[in-house]
Amino acid sequence: MNTLEITIDSLSYGSAGVGRVGGIVYFVPFSCPGDRLEIKVTKTEKRYREAEIVRIIEPSADRIKPPCPYYGVCGGCQWQQVSYPLQLKGKERELRMNLSKARLSEIEEKVKTCVPSPKELAYRRTARFKVVKNPDTGKPEAGFYQAASYNLVKVEKCLLLNEALNSSLKDIDITKPGLVGFDLFYDETDKVVPFYRFSEKDQGADFFQVNGEVNEAMMEYLKKTVAEKIDGKPRILDIYCGDGNLSLQMAGEAAAITGWDNSKTAIARGNMRAEALKESGERCKIKFYEADVDKSWKFISGYAREADCIIIDPPRKGLKNQTARLAGLKVPLIIYVSCAPPALARDLAAFVEAGYEIEEIQPFDMFPQTYHLETVTVLRRK
Repeated sequence: MNTLEITIDSLSYGSAGVGRVGGIVYFVPFSCPGDRLEIKVTKTEKRYREAEIVRIIEPSADRIKPPCPYYGVCGGCQWQQVSYPLQLKGKERELRMNLSKARLSEIEEKVKTCVPSPKELAYRRTARFKVVKNPDTGKPEAGFYQAASYNLVKVEKCLLLNEALNSSLKDIDITKPGLVGFDLFYDETDKVVPFYRFSEKDQGADFFQVNGEVNEAMMEYLKKTVAEKIDGKPRILDIYCGDGNLSLQMAGEAAAITGWDNSKTAIARGNMRAEALKESGERCKIKFYEADVDKSWKFISGYAREADCIIIDPPRKGLKNQTARLAGLKVPLIIYVSCAPPALARDLAAFVEAGYEIEEIQPFDMFPQTYHLETVTVLRRK
């Protein structure tokens, strides 16, 4: 077996640490910056190599013992071996690198320090489980897929889930005929709501920000930003609005809030929350529409003529070719919420090209122990 020695110098956007030997980049999963390792190459590409750890020659001062018994097999976490302060630095570094790749290096100074999660574990209030029959016993088992495969890792307790979600697992009936998985959601009434899925096409639970405490911090940041950037009562458009998580908190200060999302149940819940605000005496005009955003720009443009601010929280893929349409609405202030730095950097470059200026980029660590990063960017039309 041919092996080589390497020192890991950084974390990448994904499961691997990064090191270099002879000018060649090596991606090594489950490594930590500062590790001195013996590695074996598992995949050779023109510009880089993928490798696995044969042994840890000298561990990094930032390497910690992963607390989860499934770590290294389950694909849910990637960075449990890395100290939390270094996780935060790694995410900030990756965000800046993506901005630089998108030729936005001049705005790196506008990236603020990442807001940490109050909890490094037990922070998730949502979860999606797979259900697969054990080939040996024929009995269904629940868990998560192994990294880079469709092999199920049976999980009895996930350390990222809050205690209520973990406790509810024993009450889930995984013997239902045709069941392919289930979602769990810890709702506003402190109850765990299960959503059974009988097809991979089933939507399951609606999208919710997984980390309640970081979501609160992000909401406060948005509310403060809108108050500082807009004089008077703003008219807000909330695109990919879900149930109005980010915009409804501003009802007391806004003249109008209008949102769009393709989830029927999320829109119904958003309108129900809006009706409750109205009954409590809130005078803000609020309406949420069930619509495919990608096909609704003509509809949205009618509201954009008088809008002061757009809040947009697209899926992980980002906006892609929708960026020009959004910029074409010519709304003075855009607040872009993203969970994927590569997609964010690509879209921000398009916004700059379309005449918007990036005023501030604030990362939030919504997902400790993973490489994922939530980011809020404030853009002003020139």
